[in-house]
Amino acid sequence: MYFAVIIALFDLAYTAVSVTYTALFPEAFEDLEERTEVSIYRQVAAMIGTALGLAITPVIVGSLSERFGELGGWTRG
Repeated sequence: MYFAVIIALFDLAYTAVSVTYTALFPEAFEDLEERTEVSIYRQVAAMIGTALGLAITPVIVGSLSERFGELGGWTRG
């Protein structure tokens, strides 16, 4: 029950943010060339952010494991 409620709240919040952000994009940049250029910057920033998030996760888990003990998550057997 807890998982279902948390997922429902997350999806509700994500939808509220992403729909408004996505709908505002064409209004902010009406010219097709300008919209295309800004979209490229947005996609590159998203890829860099994803790569950084992926690369820094082991560092965070490692430092928290040293501080609070092993954080194995679902990998514990």
